[in-house]
Amino acid sequence: MHSPCLLLLGAALPVLAAPATLPSAQEVLARAKAASGGAAWDRVTHVASQGTLESGGMKGTFEELECLTDGRNQARWDLKVAQGASGYDGRTGWTEDGTGDVRLEPLEAPGVENYWRMRACWYPSRCPATFQHLGLREGRFHVLAIQPKGATRPFELWVDGQTWLPDRIVRTGDAETETTFFQDYREVAGVKLPFRVVTPKADAAATVRVQYAAITVNGPLPAAAFAPPVKVLTDWGLEGGASRTEVPLEYLGDHLFVMATLNGKGPFRFFLDTGGVNILTPTAAKALGLDSKGSVEGRGVGEATESFGLTQVERVQVGAAWMKDQRFLIIPSLEEIGRIMGLDVSGVMGYELLRRFVARVEYGPKRLTLIRPEGWSYTGKGVSLPFTFNGHHPRVKGELDGIPGLFDIDTGSGATLDVYGPFARRHDLKGKAAKAIPTVTGRGAGGEVRGDVIRARSLKLGEATVTRPIVALAATRSGAFADETAAGNVGQGFLSRFDLTFDYRAQVIHLEPNAAHGRPDHFSLTGLRLGTTDPGLVEQVYPGSPAADAGLQEGDRILAINGEPIAAWDAKRTRDLAMHSEPGHRTELQVQRGDRTWTVTLVLRDVL
Repeated sequence: MHSPCLLLLGAALPVLAAPATLPSAQEVLARAKAASGGAAWDRVTHVASQGTLESGGMKGTFEELECLTDGRNQARWDLKVAQGASGYDGRTGWTEDGTGDVRLEPLEAPGVENYWRMRACWYPSRCPATFQHLGLREGRFHVLAIQPKGATRPFELWVDGQTWLPDRIVRTGDAETETTFFQDYREVAGVKLPFRVVTPKADAAATVRVQYAAITVNGPLPAAAFAPPVKVLTDWGLEGGASRTEVPLEYLGDHLFVMATLNGKGPFRFFLDTGGVNILTPTAAKALGLDSKGSVEGRGVGEATESFGLTQVERVQVGAAWMKDQRFLIIPSLEEIGRIMGLDVSGVMGYELLRRFVARVEYGPKRLTLIRPEGWSYTGKGVSLPFTFNGHHPRVKGELDGIPGLFDIDTGSGATLDVYGPFARRHDLKGKAAKAIPTVTGRGAGGEVRGDVIRARSLKLGEATVTRPIVALAATRSGAFADETAAGNVGQGFLSRFDLTFDYRAQVIHLEPNAAHGRPDHFSLTGLRLGTTDPGLVEQVYPGSPAADAGLQEGDRILAINGEPIAAWDAKRTRDLAMHSEPGHRTELQVQRGDRTWTVTLVLRDVL
């Protein structure tokens, strides 16, 4: 969770000419500074504040400390159901969740929050930027486009032409816009500051409202005020004083699953997802007698937003490993994903479990080993990849066809690589490909992801390499796959070729090639994309594929595969047929089109 408020704004900016009928961008900024305190801002070094924070039916308190000269900051909030903290110590960002876990996240650019926090538009030495006057909007607001150095795109600062006070900040991604309004200005130590900050959300219940009760300028500043907290987690362990526990893993439909008990009930099946947080389906929450509290607006891989509830689980157990007092999100769309796969899936486990234990994933024996990290050291001969955290995801350096980038590691994805839209467009990966197939490339929270599938030359993470990988180029303009800061998301098509050891404390992943390492990467050997909500419906026939050669068309219905009725073929079985069969394998389909029914035999082959 980010800082609950945007208290301040700023950047250092060369000026672009504005129309003669309007004041220049520099004049607008000068008037805004004068109206909100003028020279009094020169004496402001830091600001402390406290108040109330409201969002998603939850209401609580926060306190915040911000340094204007260099952007250091820290904030804490307590919404009863959810607590946390975040900050920046001048070099590294950090977040602390309700369990006391602290995660470090390097910040390569100041971001809009820090830029505004530093008032760098009035003090260019704090952060250079470019800006442009875009004109008047809504009759009286001067709109400035500001792009801090290192930022991927500008944001808008709206200044009220009547009061000359900053009215709002507008941040736009590829297809989503977030607006933060500054209201109820009051004078504190000679400067005017907003005492109310509102950020509307698509789900009105998730709108963030910050009301300041007190703001202090240049008060006492503790020496270590902005340093990441040093916490020792005590909410986990292994029964009987054991140093490790081994539990079975399922690998179904290119996804990993682990069984767990919650509050002594179960076992329940969970996705094992390196970037996922604790999640329950509504059905699992009901079975456990857990109430959903509050509402958090979130996004997944798709473009749609979704509201998530929150609940608390007293005890989670995986083998002999246990965690207590764990917060879980309740996400309705996960129910549909399990249904499509033909599996009873109760939720997701990932970051919280892996943060507390060293975790070894072995695909051959289908085994998960959870190890106490104290005194443990890696003794294998695999490739070691250091990582940073992108939120809860491990993020590593790598190369796609020789192009360097940052890649998120995601055991919850069945793909080999999903390339984020901005990276794909920036490097024209579709234009450079020998062949590109437009299709649905994935689905998850947020809905379907559409894009193009290509075959790349190589994907390299450190010294771990997969040649001729199948790569999906996301066309989404919002959601996780519209990330502008990285290249893509690496899933099981790459990861399952290695046995994996995750050491989240040391922030390193160890990869050892396994028996699947040299396995060819395939895409739709049948040439069909079947429906998920309507099994057997042919939603797409890929050109130049066995299905196209056999004359199949969109809208046809598959009644049976190899003599088995289509009802026996869930998504994981059809995926295995299309992605993991051997080229040359013969597959018989019973097909219906209108009143006609016939049988065709497909000789499977790669279409890329």
